[in-house]
Amino acid sequence: MEEISMKKILVILSILILSVSILSAQGQKDGVYPAKPITIVVPYGAGGDTDLNARMLAQALEKELNVPVIVQNMNGASGTIATAYVKDEAEADGYTVLFNHSNTLINYMTGLTDFTYTDFNVAGIAVSTATSVWAVPPTSKYTSIQDVVKDAKNRPGKVVFPVLTAATTHMQALDFEKVTGTKLNIVDIGGTAEKLQAFLSGSIDILTAEYGSIQEHIKAGTMVPLGIFADERNPLFPEVPTFKEQGVDVSQVKIFFFSFPKETPQERVTTFTQALERVVKSAEFKAKADEYMTKPDYSNPADSLKRLAAHAQYFEQFKTSFK
Repeated sequence: MEEISMKKILVILSILILSVSILSAQGQKDGVYPAKPITIVVPYGAGGDTDLNARMLAQALEKELNVPVIVQNMNGASGTIATAYVKDEAEADGYTVLFNHSNTLINYMTGLTDFTYTDFNVAGIAVSTATSVWAVPPTSKYTSIQDVVKDAKNRPGKVVFPVLTAATTHMQALDFEKVTGTKLNIVDIGGTAEKLQAFLSGSIDILTAEYGSIQEHIKAGTMVPLGIFADERNPLFPEVPTFKEQGVDVSQVKIFFFSFPKETPQERVTTFTQALERVVKSAEFKAKADEYMTKPDYSNPADSLKRLAAHAQYFEQFKTSFK
């Protein structure tokens, strides 16, 4: 009897598995979207602000879309490997989406790529940050941004400043030089994850990163923030003064957005966009975003394109630095 019962169970299970497979395949054939996992491609390594924001959004999007949402890190070449992959190689079926930020615009402006955000099907801006801080070790000779300015003036080209070439951190360095009349020793270290490793190993003396990605080190006392690259102090960490308060008139907003391959069916992009809007505007997401010092900042595709165009115009002022 037990053997017969077991056989019946196995037969029933086989039928159920086959039925699910058929329904899934039929769903994809009939255009039901999404009918399988969605992959978010992140152009940088794990542990940086882009990665953290992508994973936070992926977790919330899974609940809205009822399919697994997977984050795939594709690091390299200032993010251009991943952006080129999504643009040229990924299937335009709605199941591969790029999550990047202002670097997409900068890569084009500096000539690293021959394409920009308009060569994708932009699904919307999700979050933004104006929380980039410059931090130093607790034993550093720098106790303020003005200390960095004075040292850079006294030792032109000697103060090492780590960046990811043709990225937002690079633009910060150029903006700082322009406003203060100084010359830094700008060195390509990589993304946030790589810069953090170099800082903790003692290889660099100044780190620039989003506050949310280094807050545990600040709380632990292994980093001291000198200033925030923003128009005003952040209420989530009000003790950190702005650069402007310290006599350096600079600020920067970093916007993070989703984009699909250009030929992705619009109805699928719209489905994703609607889910994104519900996620970003939810109280649950805002509470989670606060933990990462990230601002929920949803814009629909049309408004996103306008904001990205204005953002690109800001970066144009640094174009001559890359010729």
